[in-house]
Amino acid sequence: YSPLLPYHTAIHAADVMMTMEWFLRAPALAEQVSDLDHVMVLISCAIHDVGHPGRNNLFHTKTMSPLAVTYNDKSVLENMHVASAFQAMVKDARYNWLSQLRSNFLPDGAQKSVNLQQYVRRGVIDIVLGTDMTKHNQHQKALNNRLAARDNPSQTEAVGEALELLEAVVHAADISNPCKPKAMMLYWTQRVVDEFWAQGDEEMRLNIEVSPMCSRAAGENSIPKQQLGFIDFVIAPYYTPLAQLLPEVEEATKNMAENRSFWAAKEEEQVHYSDLFKENVAVLT
Repeated sequence: YSPLLPYHTAIHAADVMMTMEWFLRAPALAEQVSDLDHVMVLISCAIHDVGHPGRNNLFHTKTMSPLAVTYNDKSVLENMHVASAFQAMVKDARYNWLSQLRSNFLPDGAQKSVNLQQYVRRGVIDIVLGTDMTKHNQHQKALNNRLAARDNPSQTEAVGEALELLEAVVHAADISNPCKPKAMMLYWTQRVVDEFWAQGDEEMRLNIEVSPMCSRAAGENSIPKQQLGFIDFVIAPYYTPLAQLLPEVEEATKNMAENRSFWAAKEEEQVHYSDLFKENVAVLT
């Protein structure tokens, strides 16, 4: 992780890990997750943005960057993150924790052994690729399907396995900033917009279309409006079914509601970027 980026640093990875650990302590989730799955998920969170260059997938596909060419424009960064992590393990045996897992584990009462190395590698790959925002609607549908199946036992549509749920919850942890206490939420909001605007500045220098949310000129006067839209159309529809599945998540939705009220007041005041964060304490530095 580059310490020079505003947002996609090791601090973000640690924040996602700790948020996911909080989710995993919810009894309704814990009862579905083995110890091995628990470790697998936290490792996935740790590596999910490793090597992030500070430019999003759209930038890479628009510029036909080497990463976009390598991964054929599909989940460009997510493929790079997980590949980089496994490359580091293969390159140096000291880091190859995967090799410590048994390749012929026989569970109690089972007749067929399981290759835990392959199981965990597949799980890590799927979880990290699942952090691509293009998978958001897919995860939201999976949550709603689980909720419908819980409330209607006769509904037997594919609810998915535990891994599908873990992918959806890791995604929730990755986009959880609006559900954090206000000071922490502001910390992350400032950093994510700074990183987006740095991308927009580069796109202007390259004379290509500025990506959504990346225009500094437009964004400096519209952060509250953008955050309200993000909460109303992305976060709330996602966290609402999640909180119904995991009642402990109501703490996060309460924070979300308080933050929405904060942004609504700031939108009414038409607060500029320069005034919005000046009183915010950098709670994670």
